[in-house]
Amino acid sequence: MKKSIPQPENWQDFESLCKKLFGELWSCSLKIKKNGRIGQPQAGVDVYAIPAGQSKYWGIQCKGKDNYKKSNLTKKEVDQEIKNAHSFKPELETFIFCTTAVKDSKIEEYIRIKDIESRQNGGFEILLYSWEDIADFIEENRNTYHWYVDSIKFKNQFDTQIEFFGYDNEPILKPKFEKITTNYRTKKPLTFRLKNQFSLIKQL
Repeated sequence: MKKSIPQPENWQDFESLCKKLFGELWSCSLKIKKNGRIGQPQAGVDVYAIPAGQSKYWGIQCKGKDNYKKSNLTKKEVDQEIKNAHSFKPELETFIFCTTAVKDSKIEEYIRIKDIESRQNGGFEILLYSWEDIADFIEENRNTYHWYVDSIKFKNQFDTQIEFFGYDNEPILKPKFEKITTNYRTKKPLTFRLKNQFSLIKQL
């Protein structure tokens, strides 16, 4: 069930998930891209592509939110990102907010209002997908589902992410890993126990 699908741990992973998911949804896995690199202006768009059957670009703004604080998109954030997206070139046909926050009827209503205003003024369509919506998409698109669930399992078991800031050169780390193995012994040899079991079966 979608409730068992956890949100990504950080915004970078959320962007990667959106790229994978919408590449499958839009049937353009080889053409969908992240916009620029960290630190560069992105004109409100983190992921973009021309979906199959379309002729203009669609853009996604990925908003990672802290689920434990139950934070959500604000009207101020929405207005600012819409303004930024107008500077994306070439102009967008559809602009999508994707967020790890839970569904909120008030912000959904605000998005619908902004969508109508934008399209009436000849601008792009505006959509919002909260985490429940995204989790539904993940379940319905098996390639993304297996990719995402497998990556979570792998990270939970083996991955460690360390980030450094303020270095001119890329630091080199050589961590040492320690493996602990525990051996157990039975009180009596296994062969002795098996013989006793066989003899008991014969007596029965």
